[in-house]
Amino acid sequence: MAIHADNAHGYKDFLSNPNQWLRQNRPGLFAVSPILGTGFSITADAFDAVLLYGWADNLTAADLMQFLDRYRLNVPRYIWVEETNHQYNQLTPDACFKARLAKAKASRLDDEWRWIDPGDPYFHYQAEKNWSLAHLRADLLARLERDTKTVNYELCQLPADEVKDIIAGSLLSVASLKSMMQPSQPKPITSP
Repeated sequence: MAIHADNAHGYKDFLSNPNQWLRQNRPGLFAVSPILGTGFSITADAFDAVLLYGWADNLTAADLMQFLDRYRLNVPRYIWVEETNHQYNQLTPDACFKARLAKAKASRLDDEWRWIDPGDPYFHYQAEKNWSLAHLRADLLARLERDTKTVNYELCQLPADEVKDIIAGSLLSVASLKSMMQPSQPKPITSP
C-alpha cells in the first residue's frame, strides 16, 4: 500500500487519524511519500521497521531526519540514500545571489535586478539546502551520528545492473530491500 500526493485524497481517514486507521487496516507493507510533514505522528504499534529510500532531489538531510521520525516507536530504521545527483553547484550564498541576479538581468522586467539584495537571508538558506542536496548521504550520516545514540552502518554495494535500474527509475522489490538489510559486520558508531 502506498500513499503519495496523487492519491492522498483517498486516504483522508489515515491522514486525519493514522493510529486508528493503522489498527483497522493493518497493512503488511506501507509506503508514503513526503506528504507526511512536520508534526505528523504515528504511535500505533503497526510496523517492525522503518525503511527510508531517499533521492537527492528536494529533501535535505534535515528533512529526511524529520521524515524518519513520523513513526515514533523505537524500531530499526534502514536507510538507503543517494549520495548526490550532481545537480547542485550553487553552494555559497554569493553563488546563489549571482545566479539569481543573472536570471533577473536576463528577464524582460527592466529593473528587477535592482531589487535583489545580496544580504537577503534567502541566499544563505538556499546555499545550505543546495549543500545538503549535493552531499546528501554524507550530511545525513553526520546528522545521524550527532543526533542519535547508536548508528550501525554498512556500505551497500549493489550489482551494477541493479544500480542502473534504480537510476532509470525502477523501484526495488521487497525481496531486494530485505536482502540489502541483512546485517554483515555492522560498524557501530556511538555518540554521546
